[in-house]
Formats: sequence, C-alpha cells, structure tokens
Amino acid sequence: MSDDRCDGSGGGEEVFNLDFDGQSTNQVLNISGWTNFAEVGSLSNSWFVNDFDENTFGEVTAFQSTDANNVSWLVTPEMEVSSTASLNFLMAQHHWVQDGMTVLISDNFEGDPTQADWEEVDCNLPSDAIEWYDWVDSGTIKLDDYFNSGSVHVGFRYEGNSNNATTSYRIDDVIAIK
Repeated sequence: MSDDRCDGSGGGEEVFNLDFDGQSTNQVLNISGWTNFAEVGSLSNSWFVNDFDENTFGEVTAFQSTDANNVSWLVTPEMEVSSTASLNFLMAQHHWVQDGMTVLISDNFEGDPTQADWEEVDCNLPSDAIEWYDWVDSGTIKLDDYFNSGSVHVGFRYEGNSNNATTSYRIDDVIAIK
C-alpha cells in the first residue's frame, strides 16, 4: 500500500493495518503486538471485538459494566519515528454521555501504560455533535510532531463508569505508515 491515501498523505510503507477482520466477535480484544490493559476495572470490561453490518471493529464501553469504574487502554505496536511516519484511524461513538476517549503517545511504554509517560495527541475524535455510529477520520497523526526520533506507541485511553459515564467508542482501520 504505497499509493496516496484519500487524506493526501501517503507514499510510505505500511507498518501495520488493523481492520479487525477475522477476529472473533464478543471477545476481549487480544491481537498480537497490541496491548489491551485494564488500568481500573477488569479486562473483561475493557476493549472487545464487535461487529455490525458485516464490519468488525474494536469497541469499549462502561455500559452495563460489572465494575464501578473503568479505565481501559488499547496500545499500538511499536512504531519508529521519522519524517514520514504517521498513524491514522477511524473512530465512532454511540449513546453519548461523556467525553471518555483520549489518544496519547509515549516513547517509554514497556507494557504497562501506567508506568509510561504520555503526551496527548491532537486528532479528530467523535463528540456529542457527531451522529451515533458515524465514523470520524482521526486525520494524519505525524509521529515526529511529538518526538524527534526513537520508537513510540500510541494509546487509546477510555474512562467511564457504569452509573453515568457510559459513552461507547468504536475503532477501526488503524494504519501506521513509516
């Protein structure tokens, strides 16, 4: 995949392309190279694989969680920083109650997101102004906007609770280019 993307970026070699196809639905998300981590609450109430209308994606929610609070992370595989390295993804929300999604980047993640330093990523995320289930393109996230060199991981951090913070988020087509 070396052609320009529809957002105008392109030309680089794909590092990974996660579209969730072939994953078993209604299962805790467990994909080689990716970290699904429950900072607060249980992993069974963290990121899981879901599908709708023949599309498979990752999803996270605190709706009907058996935990009082949920803080869940989905962290990408390692990516090398360069002037052409970038990340792009699609995300949707449904049953909006709160802004519970943050996208972060770290150059010292080693498996436990609570032990790493994170910087918030500037990208497009779905909000209460977006219709439920409508996919929002993150825009191109240039890794060298955050770090000059080395390797990084991007983390999708969800925070909610089963009482009054139950917005659900979906993620799909996570593509890293080097």
